[in-house]
Amino acid sequence: KRQLPAQPALILGGYGEGSGQFQQVATATLDQNGLVVVADNRLRRITWFGQDGHVSDTRYYDSTDGTPVVPGEDLLTVRALTSSGDRLYIGQASSVWEIEGAGQNAREIPLADLEGTLRDLVVDQERRILALTDSAVNVYDSLGQPVEVWSLPGDPSPRCRSMSLGPEGRLYVAARSWGQVVVFDQQGNLLSQIAVAEEGELRSVAVDNLGHIYVTEQDDILKVLDSEGTVLTQGGGRGSAPGQALWCPKILLDPENRRLVQVDPSNYRIQVYDLTGRETETLDRVVSDIRFPATQKPDHVVLTLGADPDRNRRVTWRTDVATVGSEAMVLKISSEDDTSNVDWNSPAVRKLAGSSVEYYGNLGSFRSHELEVGELESGAQYAYRVGTGSEQGWSETRFIRMAPQPEEQLKVVVLGDS
Repeated sequence: KRQLPAQPALILGGYGEGSGQFQQVATATLDQNGLVVVADNRLRRITWFGQDGHVSDTRYYDSTDGTPVVPGEDLLTVRALTSSGDRLYIGQASSVWEIEGAGQNAREIPLADLEGTLRDLVVDQERRILALTDSAVNVYDSLGQPVEVWSLPGDPSPRCRSMSLGPEGRLYVAARSWGQVVVFDQQGNLLSQIAVAEEGELRSVAVDNLGHIYVTEQDDILKVLDSEGTVLTQGGGRGSAPGQALWCPKILLDPENRRLVQVDPSNYRIQVYDLTGRETETLDRVVSDIRFPATQKPDHVVLTLGADPDRNRRVTWRTDVATVGSEAMVLKISSEDDTSNVDWNSPAVRKLAGSSVEYYGNLGSFRSHELEVGELESGAQYAYRVGTGSEQGWSETRFIRMAPQPEEQLKVVVLGDS
């Protein structure tokens, strides 16, 4: 019985332009040496990562920024990647580049009569090229000549996104809108339709040499099924913490099924799971260039209505993860007071304590703090600041102006961002 580790063994990537970083992950594959190969359409490059997470090689869509993937040629948007033996196959809108070795031996294979958008690519043992569109598997010979089309007719459209070769050359297709894995034999005969998710929730599929089916769903739950569709185990979920994902369009199994690779574009990363059953600690190689990182000083300070809108206000703010104090100082002031120089040493100052939660975001982790300020008087004005309680950890002074008594006139301005 297959078990999914709770945590990945390796996480690589991070947002940025540097070596090994991502900005728009398009797809990924595994080569015959177990290297993870990732295409980034914004940075216009393909990066090879070793099993330790370090960058092994980087090549660009053209020669402008560095060594090109195909010398003398410019690649367009990469839609799919796959490998077979020592060859890498790069799928574009209407053609596939077959690249052998370091790229000196490369040829472009037109995909004649391909109808629809290319979603995934597989090369089988006969070197046939299987090109997946929304509702069909288009089969080509090694020269790009059409052989046949395996259709998935139905209403609604299956909106296929991913496929994987399994035992006996069977092809497993993730029909997203149907929530099914559709299985074909080598001749294109429809063998089964395995229901694995609610309609519209199935995203990607991978199959090991024992016929175990790995799938991801819309909420980024990762499931392992037997060949009949019975769930053996599951894990993951929506988020940015290790073991979670924000949108997983592709999962991969290495040739010997020792690792599971999860593509996580919205978190700018790739997660690799060890399926051998060994106890491993997560090796986190993610490095992100964060323009506005969380620090000890509070930021994103937001004031909203509290549990009792007439007397309470709620305050939230952000700091780095290490800053655990959640405190506030509140002082009632009058219209005559100097608001530019609030006396925080006044005996009238109220000190309040709140709580905090650590969050993992796709551009780094932070701590979110909140507390409730109560016993506020109608029509009164208050000064407040939030922080850790230390002099260096306070926010700038902010103000609360409570609504007047109901018999007084009140004007409200609502401003939206749409």
